[in-house]
Amino acid sequence: MEIELLVRAVIRDKGRLLITHTKGADNVYLPGGHVEPGEGMVNALARELEEELGVDVLVGEYLGAVEHEWEAAGVRSQEINHLFVVTSPELLATHSPESREDYIEFTWISPSEFEERNLQPAPLRQLLSDLRSNSRRLWWASTMEPRNG
Repeated sequence: MEIELLVRAVIRDKGRLLITHTKGADNVYLPGGHVEPGEGMVNALARELEEELGVDVLVGEYLGAVEHEWEAAGVRSQEINHLFVVTSPELLATHSPESREDYIEFTWISPSEFEERNLQPAPLRQLLSDLRSNSRRLWWASTMEPRNG
């Protein structure tokens, strides 16, 4: 099993959060993607958002990381998501941005929709709620079960 290194954008406007949905999937996640070998996380996030949305962004404050493990079709996967506050004057909650990739779509959701839309990794639901209350602690969360021995 490989561990995937990912960068994710927390993009907020008017109390809403921009999320990504893979067409046909039963969950949503934050925009972003993989860090390529030799690429810094900030550059990777700006590149991914330009590729997916065609917009220039300002990658700001580092929020922390969420470790996530899941199983699908009998295959276990693990990822480390590094999260950053991202802003762009082109990304406004008044309209959903068009995806430049045909397998994903973007929309804005309110915090009350995190559970209903199945925002993953699940610890983000609470971490993002804490962010709304202006709690400024560095994030760390995991969906992995502790193992003894």
